[in-house]
Amino acid sequence: MTAEGHLDQELALHYALDLKDVAIAVVGVYTEAELLQNIEWARRYKPLSAALEQAAITAGRRLSETWAAHFGPVK
Repeated sequence: MTAEGHLDQELALHYALDLKDVAIAVVGVYTEAELLQNIEWARRYKPLSAALEQAAITAGRRLSETWAAHFGPVK
């Protein structure tokens, strides 16, 4: 996550919703506040511009480097 924090999480949700044949994203939450935040992000969803899509992919690749030791490498 970058300094933007929630912007990364919202972008990740919007990226998932932008994927072909994806109609819903199941997002785990710990609190009611997180649930309400996720609902707001879903309501704000609009298809990503090419620049935002690339930003999401770049952020995902950075995260995969951090998580590879736990989940395995990304191909």
